[in-house]
Amino acid sequence: MDREETQTIWTYEEAQMSKDQALFLLTTNQGQLDQSIQDADAMNVDQEFRLTLLELSFSDSEI
Repeated sequence: MDREETQTIWTYEEAQMSKDQALFLLTTNQGQLDQSIQDADAMNVDQEFRLTLLELSFSDSEI
């Protein structure tokens, strides 16, 4: 029988990181995630704005 590989989840002690190192890693990744979310939100707002202009028969040059 084939065995499925299980993914091991390490705690910061098992990965030999200090608590401060683990928190720094988490906050660094959180900052990147926050920036990605802000970028996606900005693109969505821009797209909705452009669609609204099209629905109202306006173009970017008329504004």
